[in-house]
Amino acid sequence: MTIAATAVKTISALLIIPIIYIGWLAIASGIADGHAYDAKQLEKQWKKQDNFSQALLTDAITLSEAAVHWAPDHPDYLDQLSRYLTLRYLIDKDQGTAERVRTLLLHSRTIRPAWPGNWAAYIDIKHYTGEADADLGNAIVQGAHFGPWDPATIQAITQAGTANWKVLTPEAKNAVSQSIKRGLASPVPGLPMSTAKLTERGVSGWTIEFTQALTQTLVDEEWRIINPYIRLTLTLWPLLSTQQKDLMLVKMMSKSGANNLLKLARDSGRLAFICPRLPRTPRFNKLCASALKP
Repeated sequence: MTIAATAVKTISALLIIPIIYIGWLAIASGIADGHAYDAKQLEKQWKKQDNFSQALLTDAITLSEAAVHWAPDHPDYLDQLSRYLTLRYLIDKDQGTAERVRTLLLHSRTIRPAWPGNWAAYIDIKHYTGEADADLGNAIVQGAHFGPWDPATIQAITQAGTANWKVLTPEAKNAVSQSIKRGLASPVPGLPMSTAKLTERGVSGWTIEFTQALTQTLVDEEWRIINPYIRLTLTLWPLLSTQQKDLMLVKMMSKSGANNLLKLARDSGRLAFICPRLPRTPRFNKLCASALKP
């Protein structure tokens, strides 16, 4: 065999290696995508049919783990698996599960550092495990930066931020306040009320500083969607000054019908506070008398 023929044979052998490798990657990607798709279908099933079970969750985790096995650097599969494992953690409270969630999210972030959903999921797991530290504050700041209007990020920041306000830096506190503002003003269906409820849920972490910031938000903002703002105003009611109560009552009455306002006040247990401050007219007297009936 001539030198030229040997060279051609060697080059051909070398060229076929990357072709085989590319083919293998395509096969692995297809297998991974199939497993991830099947896991997503299980998730859609339990959401649509409201039949969530630990067995379905276990199957989704198994399928997602297979997807990550075949495509270990795919951020979508890493985030998907972390989401299912977060649900598992909320059930069994196993710290090993929580640590694995953090590892998956951090690996995904090295590949896709600006993805807001990743920051939201990281904030959630930090909050669920009670890790109110500088890392949580940084995640809140970064999440607000990369996903200022992303619904999942707004909800994660609102939940973790209100509950852990006392330990946050001024920068993180500002990110929480701005996220609540955006959530209340969001055009996304359901997000304003969800933001209001999550803010209320963190009431045990509220401080004078936070209530002042929230009150200022309620005073300054244009109430595009009325009920979430009224709900938070009624929650804050016992903490407001007389001047603030007068101001907020005028705003609530200008934005909402009397029946709706009294219904919200009753639902929040604030009816006895609101009725004495309403105009003493026969109409309001009748409405309050009716609403105060057990």
